[in-house]
Amino acid sequence: MVEYCKKQNIIVTAYSPLGSPERPWVSKTDPLLLSDQKIIDIAKKYSRSPAQICIRYQIERGNIVIPKAIEESHLKENINVFDFELCDTDVKALDDLNKNFRYVNMKPAKCHKDYPFHEDK
Repeated sequence: MVEYCKKQNIIVTAYSPLGSPERPWVSKTDPLLLSDQKIIDIAKKYSRSPAQICIRYQIERGNIVIPKAIEESHLKENINVFDFELCDTDVKALDDLNKNFRYVNMKPAKCHKDYPFHEDK
């Protein structure tokens, strides 16, 4: 979908790029993005938080990023992502993390004629 949008000059929004760990419908079997060991290792390499790595990754993909933050410290952390770049190897490692999982399934929009998402669990 992202590649199609780019070819059509449509900018993609990375809504909930941190995996919405506090979402009310979270299941014990859902992958925890910010606890993924590859993301943690990359974060340590750059002396950043896993959240900063996830946000920076989306920026480097050319996506608009909308992370949720309630705590002032998280707001400051989330904006502090413009003074570093991920190397190609780390971008590739993050690309390979695709678990074909949708953290926010948009089921309220399921009846819309242009609903583009596959049925989630």
